[in-house]
Amino acid sequence: MSMKKNNLKYRNQIIYQVFPRNFSKKGTFSEIIKKLPDIKKLGTDILYLMPINEIGVICRKGVLGSPYSIKDYYEINKEYGDLEDLKRLISATHDQKMKIIIDIVFNHTSRDSVLTKKHPEWFVHNELGNFTNRFGDWSDITDFTYASDEIIKYLTDVLCYYLKLGIDGFRFDVCSVLPEKFYEYCLPILKKLNKNIIMIGESVHPDFRKHILDLGYDVLDEASLYNYFDILYDYDVFPAFQKAMHGEITLSNYMDKIIEQEQKLPMGYVKLRYIENHDMPRIMSYFKNKEASFCGIALIYMLRGMTFLYNGIETLSDHQISLFDKDDIEWDKKEEDVVSFISKLSLLKKDNIYQTGIFNVINLDDDFILIKWSNEEKDLYAFLNLKGIEKNLDIDFLSDGEYQNLLGFENVIIQNKKYKTIRYPQIIEIKNS
Repeated sequence: MSMKKNNLKYRNQIIYQVFPRNFSKKGTFSEIIKKLPDIKKLGTDILYLMPINEIGVICRKGVLGSPYSIKDYYEINKEYGDLEDLKRLISATHDQKMKIIIDIVFNHTSRDSVLTKKHPEWFVHNELGNFTNRFGDWSDITDFTYASDEIIKYLTDVLCYYLKLGIDGFRFDVCSVLPEKFYEYCLPILKKLNKNIIMIGESVHPDFRKHILDLGYDVLDEASLYNYFDILYDYDVFPAFQKAMHGEITLSNYMDKIIEQEQKLPMGYVKLRYIENHDMPRIMSYFKNKEASFCGIALIYMLRGMTFLYNGIETLSDHQISLFDKDDIEWDKKEEDVVSFISKLSLLKKDNIYQTGIFNVINLDDDFILIKWSNEEKDLYAFLNLKGIEKNLDIDFLSDGEYQNLLGFENVIIQNKKYKTIRYPQIIEIKNS
């Protein structure tokens, strides 16, 4: 079964991820509702909640446990509120003209989940007969086997339950390891309930995929996953970004990986573009100063795909929030110029050139990124100095002159076929006559 539909609209959109526990001091749905206008101000189209269900106790990590160790898919985590609070959040999000999706964890449950008690035969066991998982150091969970069609029907019913509440779609945790027969069964049913359902898949890192295959388990590749998902994570290239920022490879090497995506992924593909998420270090672990971080933020807007913002990016933090304990975002460090900058980028992102335009990378220097977008009407150039290196670069495809920076920072100046880099990002537009 293939999801044959036009996904190009997602290339213009912004998604904002919220970890309810640490989003506010109270850590509740009600506190998220209060912040919805601020989230919308960033240009957000989709609010994405990390898992909202009751968390297991056995082998719990930390004091409060991982939200990805779910005890009951039908029970709301009492930390966050109750079902009525969730309904209010759904309604309030829609009132802000945003969609709302939730995290779905169907590879495993907690080791004391209601399903391990009711259907122990649905799970993986070790040679001693104890619950276990197939791969990964996840001692607080146990994996489904998917050996029974009953599991597939049960999990599909869970998805239908949340769609009927008003949830607009789902982000599937480690979607690559779920069997194709699950997607083939559930998607037609889900589409009947909501023909515009949003399906986002956390496709796994290539090295992790190889590890799972080496252990003898099947893992879906990205081409197969695009039959079922509108949007996939960009873990196929993100490790190259991390290596480039840590000096192990050049930024040009990373952008080569981006171009390889263009060459091998299906027409109309959509990737999530992020610098940080709940599994990754925060933005300022990569950048030396605010100017460079602004270039990094501009990058995730200028790459082809949906821009992904993780709660707290407004604070430009280097502190990775704990998954297992109360560890609040330091909102007192939020900077209004960061909010204004993100909002401006989100407004620029609505240009149709990012849906159907031609995307290219121009190599001026190994550690400087220049991206070009083109259509019949205009060319857009993004000059991104992620390393903060000031130098003169040869440039022979733009005429000498001064070009207005759409982001409000210093303009682009070309003199004698030379471009002098600045520390802030620059985006210019050239109309085609």
